[in-house]
Amino acid sequence: MTATLIHTDPATLPAPVVDLLAEGSLYAGLDFWQAVTRSYAAIVANAGDADTVVAILKANPHTEPELGYTLREGHGFWHTGGDLRFAAALRDNGGWTLIWSQSSLFYVVRNDANGDLLTYCEGDVSTGIAYGAPAHLATVTA
Repeated sequence: MTATLIHTDPATLPAPVVDLLAEGSLYAGLDFWQAVTRSYAAIVANAGDADTVVAILKANPHTEPELGYTLREGHGFWHTGGDLRFAAALRDNGGWTLIWSQSSLFYVVRNDANGDLLTYCEGDVSTGIAYGAPAHLATVTA
């Protein structure tokens, strides 16, 4: 059996991320690992704000409702234990900076252009400060 790989280069996406999200086709026909790779490419291509990042993650059909995992508003899930790969996707987008980290499994990043925050904790992703990250981080500026 031959594995089909989807490149993480955002130029390989079949259409702009916002269009794919609106159509509900960002992950159409993709298996689990292809969807993980597509998430990375989509975030690199269009992670200008926290809500878009969460929308990309929530659109992945391998998260909900197929697995019975219902995500709250403002929350997404990054699969595979690729904790640092999520940070790399945001860094590769060119607009996110790590502002706090307890470990590679628990950190907060800020979008330098608009100040949006994302908290990452063992695959769970939330807009703003969450999961017990220090509240004062909400006031940290560039």
